[in-house]
Amino acid sequence: MAASFRWALSGIWQATRSQRNMKIHWVAAVLAVGAGAWLGLGPGEWAAVILACAAVLGAECMNTAVEAVVDLASPERHPLAKRAKDCAAGAVLLCAIGAAATGLVVFGGKLAERWQGTDAPPAPVHFENGALTDGGDGAGTAGEKAEEETGGAGGTGGTGGSMVADGTATAKR
Repeated sequence: MAASFRWALSGIWQATRSQRNMKIHWVAAVLAVGAGAWLGLGPGEWAAVILACAAVLGAECMNTAVEAVVDLASPERHPLAKRAKDCAAGAVLLCAIGAAATGLVVFGGKLAERWQGTDAPPAPVHFENGALTDGGDGAGTAGEKAEEETGGAGGTGGTGGSMVADGTATAKR
């Protein structure tokens, strides 16, 4: 069993040593892990990042293996050899696109939070008075507006009042 691990690690090392793109993928993986540590990813986010990195690195290893076997079996140009190499390279590209999309989803929100100086999620979108608002205009939420209008008596359906269809509050009588 130990020999199997040595051979597998040798294959990873050979792919890394001989393939420029494998080196690029390793750098991207290290940067993703560093960014994840800096941004404080949660367990699910770490799982997505690790799986995306592993998929790209694994696909690049398979691409390297396919290229080596094709070069051995068909040293001269052949349409089937080209097809095999192109498909293997396409698999790497698909994994890299998936990893980039995963990175945008996982890191995009976290970076936006850092940029805004908060670790809280973005403000939810509200529908008030026939218009969409993001709650970030200083006006507050519909519940806060109702509370102001009813003198602090609530306004979100508690004992102090209720919301009506146009977004205004009515005091409980």
